[in-house]
Amino acid sequence: MTDELKSQNEFLKRYPALEVIGSDLVAAFELLKNSIHAGGKILTCGNGGSAADAEHIVGELVKSFLYNRPINELDHIKLKKCFLEEADSISKNLEGAIPAICLMSPVSLNSAFANDMSFDFALAQQVYALGKPNDVLIAISTSGNSKNVLNACKVAKIKGVKILALTGQHGGKLKALSDICICVPSTKVHEIQEYHLPVYHWLCYTLEEHFFGKYGLKENTTPVTDILNDRNTKKIDKENIDLIVMDFDGVFTDNLVFTLQDGGEAVVCSRADGLGMDMLRESEIPLMILSTESNPVIEARAKKLKVPCHFDCKDKKSFLERYLTDHGLDPNKVIYIGNDVNDLDSMKFVGTSVCPQDSHPIVLRNADYILQHSGGRGAVREFAEMICSDG
Repeated sequence: MTDELKSQNEFLKRYPALEVIGSDLVAAFELLKNSIHAGGKILTCGNGGSAADAEHIVGELVKSFLYNRPINELDHIKLKKCFLEEADSISKNLEGAIPAICLMSPVSLNSAFANDMSFDFALAQQVYALGKPNDVLIAISTSGNSKNVLNACKVAKIKGVKILALTGQHGGKLKALSDICICVPSTKVHEIQEYHLPVYHWLCYTLEEHFFGKYGLKENTTPVTDILNDRNTKKIDKENIDLIVMDFDGVFTDNLVFTLQDGGEAVVCSRADGLGMDMLRESEIPLMILSTESNPVIEARAKKLKVPCHFDCKDKKSFLERYLTDHGLDPNKVIYIGNDVNDLDSMKFVGTSVCPQDSHPIVLRNADYILQHSGGRGAVREFAEMICSDG
């Protein structure tokens, strides 16, 4: 059972009258989750008590609800680059956020539009200005017939914005405009609003659980490797691997470089890792080294290991997308081993991501599997034994 379904079952035990909307709850969560994953945002609107609900939803999404939400590691790095002395203070006073905007909140805009044009179209105007594909509009109307809410939904349709409606038992005209319509089981305004509160609280909580409640994001102080050990139980099926892609620096090396008197560079690699590469080659799984660096030492090591190497690759994900397309390979059957922030996009693009235990914290938080060895100190050998082991 997924965490979302488990949470939904617990929710319905508390509110048994809402069991009739159980499947709609999960569908609504998936719609909102997919929107955020795709880079979209959530817009909310309603009138009267529903306007307060629209603002309430945004409050639960943009700031922490039940979980601590430290900002992501990459943004903290950027802050340090721009504002070194203030970076820690700024980071501690910001929280991770789910992007959401309440269309009821801009008093000046709404009152001006109502005075100059018509309040029936004030929300539609904001959707027209702000709405983008991958966004979701949460439209709240107890009757399902609020003119300004319906007009906002009509504009959402032409802007490619999905519509999640919260309404009463019959849904009104809003039901036909919605991608998902949650019709709570009542025709009385106050009861509908009473049901709407636990519905959107569950959606906000479940979204927060999905984006911030796992893999070390609950607390900033917990050691990352302690939190992520449970993911190392993931089974990797050797027969279901079409390609293994490896970064070089930080995977085959300890990420250090020696600068020689003539300006050349040298690195230290592990012979154990070399034997690990022999094991992988014998398994007949295609291998590739992919590096952003342009350095003869990488080419020389790859040649000795008898592994194809693509170096001076500034955009690894774009390269991988083209390579897999050209060779007819499924990204879900590709493993990527990386250690730093420039590997993240590629690691998220493929089916399985792996990293050495001394990788950058943001990589540790995102990898599917964390090796027990460090880069350049047996990480590749450990991975090879894991893949090639008959057990």
